[in-house]
Amino acid sequence: MSGTEIVALTGACSALVAILTFIVTYLSTKERKGEKKGEMQADIKYIKERVDELVDANKETKHDIVVLGQRVTAVEESSKQAHKRIDELVQKAS
Repeated sequence: MSGTEIVALTGACSALVAILTFIVTYLSTKERKGEKKGEMQADIKYIKERVDELVDANKETKHDIVVLGQRVTAVEESSKQAHKRIDELVQKAS
């Protein structure tokens, strides 16, 4: 083989290696992007589920607050009636 053929063969091999390196890098980058996209979708799904749980818990809390408000109102009315009866008893005792 002559020197010119060796230089041409070396150049062709270098070009082939460069092309193969580009292809491998491109495919691995594409695969990593797909993995990241899948992870992100899983994370978004998890966040949506937790938000839905929080919304449900918030509805339950609001209902509990309404029930407690009703109970407080009933206790206040009962307390007013008790004070009236106590005042009447105090007046009768005086």
